[in-house]
Amino acid sequence: MMILALVCPAGAANAQGVCGDAANQRAINECYGTLYKQADSQLQATYDSLRKKLTPEAATRLRDAQRAWVAYKENWCALQSSTVENGSMYPSVLAQCLTQLTNEQLERLTYQNTCVEDVDCWPKR
Repeated sequence: MMILALVCPAGAANAQGVCGDAANQRAINECYGTLYKQADSQLQATYDSLRKKLTPEAATRLRDAQRAWVAYKENWCALQSSTVENGSMYPSVLAQCLTQLTNEQLERLTYQNTCVEDVDCWPKR
């Protein structure tokens, strides 16, 4: 598990608690894959809900931003998991990174989807 902590430190501790009891590497990979699919499904639902609330122009901007974010997510996680690319841990390391970034994007879109329309809709980070 040391490699996990080096590759994706924030996700490793959290995911280890969720999938750490899996019987073998294949089960661990499947567990992390399932977590990613769940996060991605939640993100898609939130994106769809937000898009319906926007003007056509804003919906186009959201679509373009989301496409750019997906490209970033895929490239960043490919980089982060490249140290174990040919190993049995690769699917779980990749899925952890994808899940972490997807959950971060979900938080941003959820905020935008639930805020009241005014200048305070922008995250205060």
